[in-house]
Amino acid sequence: ITGEKLPLEGASEDNYSSTLYYDDGTIAARLNFTHRGRALRSPRTQGGALFDEPHDSLSGNINYTINDNMSVRFSMSNILGEANRQSFIEGAFPYAYRQPGKSYTLAFTYKTN
Repeated sequence: ITGEKLPLEGASEDNYSSTLYYDDGTIAARLNFTHRGRALRSPRTQGGALFDEPHDSLSGNINYTINDNMSVRFSMSNILGEANRQSFIEGAFPYAYRQPGKSYTLAFTYKTN
């Protein structure tokens, strides 16, 4: 509509992730960090291009194997509490803001032979 050149839909120019992992057979732990830069969500939304704004994500889990039949797992999502934001025109006009919050899960697994 405005003649502005838009990036490829759904792709970010700046993306990276890093994972730390540890496993000794009894304890396994993983921590994952991801950064996603600004990305075009839709070229035509209410008369303009809609963008997902940059955001970071940190998640992880720890698994403890008690024996061959039992284990305990603790998982964490959105540890940074990062919100998801969408906007029009280089972030100048906010469109949506979602705050999913942090999430924690504790699980106990028991297997029978």
